[in-house]
Amino acid sequence: MWTDNDTSVDFVNFAGVADTVAEVIVRAGGQPVSIGVSGAWGVGKSSMINLIRRSLEHREDGEQFLFVEFNAWLYQGFDDVRASLLEIIAGALKAEAERQETGVDKAVELLKRVDWFRAIRLSAGTLSSLSIGTVALDASCGMVR
Repeated sequence: MWTDNDTSVDFVNFAGVADTVAEVIVRAGGQPVSIGVSGAWGVGKSSMINLIRRSLEHREDGEQFLFVEFNAWLYQGFDDVRASLLEIIAGALKAEAERQETGVDKAVELLKRVDWFRAIRLSAGTLSSLSIGTVALDASCGMVR
């Protein structure tokens, strides 16, 4: 049996087709576009997808695309392959959002999660001690505040 290894090296002169497909994707401008890659086993479908990905990544505007890999063969026999596909897409989108999150975004998210009333209550004793110049002893753990 022949091995079926996909590649991103253009052994079969698919680069022209891959570049054309990449251009169709870019010109879609975020609008839905469907592109089918079909063929018999071993003719280079996965390699074509890799070449399209490489073509998009080498463009100036290639950063705007998120590639999600899904191998439907791994889900043969599952009742709902679509649910598996959606789960993989959601996971990739979440990971990309976390990757793009800046320090400011993380700080804002942290500030949203803080229970401000509890924080004020916990710090009130320390603040009052500092304001009158005394040191308060925390009875729960014997620590000086």
